[in-house]
Amino acid sequence: MEFTEVWSSKVIIIAGDYYGIFDIEEFSILMGKPPKYFMRIDPEAFKKAYGLT
Repeated sequence: MEFTEVWSSKVIIIAGDYYGIFDIEEFSILMGKPPKYFMRIDPEAFKKAYGLT
């Protein structure tokens, strides 16, 4: 797998001294605007893992 394949769907969020690296689909769930269809993640598994269900 090439570098661009791994990182092309990631976003880095920086807030003060903290940061997070998220898949763009994960970030869209956290922002309350998930896509209609998911290509890379299981949205229910992500919500469960982060206590969002």
